[in-house]
Amino acid sequence: MKNRLLTFTVIIFSFVSYSSDAQEADSKNYLLSNISYSFFGSGDLSGSAIGITYHRMFLDKFGANISYSKATAQGGRAYFTQNDSIPNVIIDGSSPAFEIALYHSANIGLTYRTTAGERHALLAGAGLNYKSLIDNYIYNIQNSEHASTIENYYHSSKEVGFHVSLDYLFFVAKDFAIGIHGAMEISPNILSNAGISLGYRF
Repeated sequence: MKNRLLTFTVIIFSFVSYSSDAQEADSKNYLLSNISYSFFGSGDLSGSAIGITYHRMFLDKFGANISYSKATAQGGRAYFTQNDSIPNVIIDGSSPAFEIALYHSANIGLTYRTTAGERHALLAGAGLNYKSLIDNYIYNIQNSEHASTIENYYHSSKEVGFHVSLDYLFFVAKDFAIGIHGAMEISPNILSNAGISLGYRF
């Protein structure tokens, strides 16, 4: 996990430091929506995320951003609840799952616009992350002569950390772009996203 975090950090700073073709841009606002492949924690669980980000530029290079995303993942092929009829199985807990994670994330921070041209834009962001998360999975199965007992782990919490992001936009029309999105939320439960985005500048 440390190697992955280091690699991601190096890539971000490499893009941020690349500004040889940076140009002054008239656009002050960028609105992006994205869909991503997500890695939860150390990467033993993966899923998908959808999000929306707004960047507001106050200077040619610097601005602020705010974003929201929802990431979900489910391990295995199925999950079951207390309402399911399973012979000789005792379920201990509320709605035990094979493995389910649900993260709601809100971020706020600063934006550095490395490149801003007619066809390209590169926006790097960093700031604070607030995350509401639910983890639910089976952690123990006990077998006896007559029945099996399934015990589940259910954890709901909130945490604060940091986030970094990188958005590359290629404008297929004057104000409409397709792009590549990457982000990492650095907190006790790390979440990493990599995917594609649609963007609009105004």
